[in-house]
Amino acid sequence: MKKLLKKAFETESLKEGFDFFYPFLQKKYSVHFQKIYLLSAEESFLNPSFFYGGTFGLGPLPLNEQRSLIVSSYVKNQILWIPDIRDSAYQSNFLLKKQNISSILIIPFINQGIVSIEFLQADPKREEIIDELIFEIKAYASILLNRFYLSAVKDEVKRSITELNEQIKFSKKLAFSGQLASSIAHEIKNPLTTINMLIHNLLEKKENFKKNDYNDLAVIKEEIERINRLLSDFLNFAKPKKPSFSELKLSDIIRKTLNIMQPHLNQKKITASLNLKDEPFIQADPDQIQQIVLNLTLNSIEALHKPNGKIDFKGEKKIQKGETYYQLQISDNGDGIKDEILEKIFEPFFSEKGNGSGLGLSIVHRLVENHGGFIKVFNQLQGGACFSIYFPVKQTSV
Repeated sequence: MKKLLKKAFETESLKEGFDFFYPFLQKKYSVHFQKIYLLSAEESFLNPSFFYGGTFGLGPLPLNEQRSLIVSSYVKNQILWIPDIRDSAYQSNFLLKKQNISSILIIPFINQGIVSIEFLQADPKREEIIDELIFEIKAYASILLNRFYLSAVKDEVKRSITELNEQIKFSKKLAFSGQLASSIAHEIKNPLTTINMLIHNLLEKKENFKKNDYNDLAVIKEEIERINRLLSDFLNFAKPKKPSFSELKLSDIIRKTLNIMQPHLNQKKITASLNLKDEPFIQADPDQIQQIVLNLTLNSIEALHKPNGKIDFKGEKKIQKGETYYQLQISDNGDGIKDEILEKIFEPFFSEKGNGSGLGLSIVHRLVENHGGFIKVFNQLQGGACFSIYFPVKQTSV
C-alpha cells in the first residue's frame, strides 16, 4: 500500500498514474479488467475524462438518466458493486451484454468524478477481497484526483477571475459611453418628434401639394419614424426600466398588440391566430410584455415575404427545470433563420438585415429574463421560425 500511495504522489500525470495502477491491481488481486473509466462531473453531464483498457468507450452521460448505473451511483453518492451481472436485475442491460461484462464496481468521488471498473470474468473469490480492493482504489484515486483534477479546476478559476476583472473594467468604460450616448439620443429625439408632427400636419393638407411632393413628404416621414425606432431601441437597451409587476393574462396583451399592428398585417396580407390553452394569470409588467410581443411580431412580419403569411401565437403550461412555466410560442411560416446565426440572434447590435439597430431581439431577451423567464428560438420542420418564451407561473396563480 505504501508503494502504491508513494507512486500516486510521484506520478507526473493522471494517465501515468492509472498506467501504473491498472497492472498493479491485476497482479495483486488476480483480477481481469475490461476497462477503467474516470468521468468528471460537468453541470448536467458526466463526461469521460480518462479511459483505460478495452475498445468500447462511453459518451457523455446526462445526470437525469435514471437507467444508468454510473449516474445512479454518482447521484446517490453510493458505491455500487455487482459481483455477477448474470444473477442480478441488470442481466438484460444492453451495454453490459454487448461488452461481455460479468461484474462491475463503481466508486463516486463527489465534486471530482467517478471511477467505474468493469471486469471480464466473474470470480467467486473476489467477494473475499472486494473491501480491500475498494479501499485501495479510493485511496489511490483520491490522491490522483486531488493532484490533477482539482489543480486544473483551481487554474480554471484563476483564469475566470482574471477574465471577469477585465470584463468589469470594460463594462465601466461601456457604461460611461452608454450614458453619454443616451443623453445624445434624447437630444436627437426631441427635435425629431417636432419635425414628425409638422410633416404629419402637412400631409393632412394633401390638396396643397403636387403628387411627387406629397410622396416625398411621406418618404421623409417614414424615414423619421425609422430613426425614431432606432433611437428608442437604443435607449431601451442603454437605460432599461425596472419592471412594474401586476397580475395579467398574456392573451390580453397579445390582442392589444395585434390591434395596433392590424393595419400593417392587412397591408402585407398576413393573418394572425391566437390559441392559449389553460392560460393562468402571471406576474408581469404589461408595458414590457407588450414590447416583447411587439418586437417578435415585427420580426415575423419582416420575415414574411410570400403570400398567405401566418403568425401563430400558442401557449400552454410546461414543466422546465423542475418549475412550472407558461410557454408562449410565436411562430411564422417564413423562410426561417439561417443555422449559422441562430446562436447569435440575441446578441446586441447583431442584425442580418442591416437596416435595423440589431437591438430588438436583444431587448426581448433581457425583458424575458427580467421576468424570471427564458427564451429559445428554433426553425420548424414545416418551415418558418419559432420563438418559445417561458414565463414563471406561481403556484397561487389560477
